[in-house]
Amino acid sequence: MSLQLGMNGYSAEPATAARFGIAATQEDAQKGRGTLLTGKINYADTKGGKETKPFSLADQPKGTKRWVYISSAHKPTGNQTITLSWNISDMLTLNASSADTIVVKELLVQ
Repeated sequence: MSLQLGMNGYSAEPATAARFGIAATQEDAQKGRGTLLTGKINYADTKGGKETKPFSLADQPKGTKRWVYISSAHKPTGNQTITLSWNISDMLTLNASSADTIVVKELLVQ
């Protein structure tokens, strides 16, 4: 399964880091523990928000439920967003309307 992690709106803060992880349990994901996969990017890595960074989760049986999270040290403000996408149309976004510095979603391996 391939995933893409990207950031937008951090031009004034290019060293800002975003991280993500995939866990077998919701509890681990909510605590920011990527027990199956973790990854990180800085805004500078995205060439001004124009590129995403690819990651891959190998050897997961189809139909398996996992939990994915994305987080940053500070909650995004204004138009700042951190997005993780997978399975063509599935997405998780951390932005100014998020309740905290971490968001979690169930992921179904396809």
